[in-house]
Amino acid sequence: MGHLNHENYFTKENKHLSNSKISDWLKSKHYFYKKHISCETSQSVTDAMVLGSAVDTWLTESREEFEKQYIQVTKRSRNGDTPWRYQLNKTMYDAVENMCTSAEDSPALKALSDYETQKILQSDIQLGHFDGIAGIPDLIKIDGDTCEIVDLKTAKTIDPTKYHWHCIDFGYYRQQAMYQILAENIYKCKNFRSRHVVIEKDPDGINHVQTFILNQGRINKDKDFLFQVFESIKNEKDFLPHKASWDDAIEIGGMEEDI
Repeated sequence: MGHLNHENYFTKENKHLSNSKISDWLKSKHYFYKKHISCETSQSVTDAMVLGSAVDTWLTESREEFEKQYIQVTKRSRNGDTPWRYQLNKTMYDAVENMCTSAEDSPALKALSDYETQKILQSDIQLGHFDGIAGIPDLIKIDGDTCEIVDLKTAKTIDPTKYHWHCIDFGYYRQQAMYQILAENIYKCKNFRSRHVVIEKDPDGINHVQTFILNQGRINKDKDFLFQVFESIKNEKDFLPHKASWDDAIEIGGMEEDI
């Protein structure tokens, strides 16, 4: 069971389950196997992931560190000296600059100055092909048996209802559940508070910043769900592709359902 650091965390050397790996499991067991066990499928890096990582670097480390890692290019290329994920075209670079300058001036972010940033949480438990679970919250603070976790997010909207569904779509409640399980295992925490600082991605550069507190009851449900997933992954032998049959057909459209 190897020690995780920022050099090996996002490589195939990392044999710990993370929330993003569990997202792949929920998408397809076979895809999960090829990507994280046999390593036949490489990790794809989307523009949204590049943008989010750039914002995280600026706000959790510094603008200087961002400028050291990321370069502005006229046209992004996979053949250059700088890796694709660290290249930003002018539109992307300006978006990062606008979002970060809006956020770093907010009282919400200034209030987090004593939190640890980008701390790798690792818990070693045997889960079949995996050596444990791991995650990297953007900011974390442990005070006795209380744990506070804050993630920085970018989103197209900060409308509370729409952002709630955004959190469901992207597994953000489950992500916080993973962090809390790790904090409980490592620090023996009993009380938790999970929060988001969200920067609105606005094409006109009006990047409003909104804070959200994530409902603990919903996070607790995702904790229960994660323990079921851990057990399923631990016991899975075949990792076969899903094949539809009428045995697993789902009826929809009942009038008693919420619409």
